[in-house]
Amino acid sequence: MTADGLTAAELRSYRDRGWRCVRFVWCNSNVISTVERQSCVYLTQNWRDRTLRGIGYSLLSLACGPWGVPWGIWRTAESIWINSTGGRDVTVEAIERAPVER
Repeated sequence: MTADGLTAAELRSYRDRGWRCVRFVWCNSNVISTVERQSCVYLTQNWRDRTLRGIGYSLLSLACGPWGVPWGIWRTAESIWINSTGGRDVTVEAIERAPVER
């Protein structure tokens, strides 16, 4: 589930029940440039949700990332590491940016 459209109060409620807002990263390269991209913010309930969502972004990095010289392989490895450890926790930032009310 994405965190788009949820208010700050709703996100706090989810956070208090153990949910986390995370972003996953993937790497896109061509021969002369490498760019790290981020996913939308996902609201995840446990480590299993985060790991399963991260697998897709890691595979995308493996397919598109290692082709840049010299940073492609390093950014790809970094992306896979971040995704396999549950993504980047952005719960605090998501709550701060969320609208107060609808």
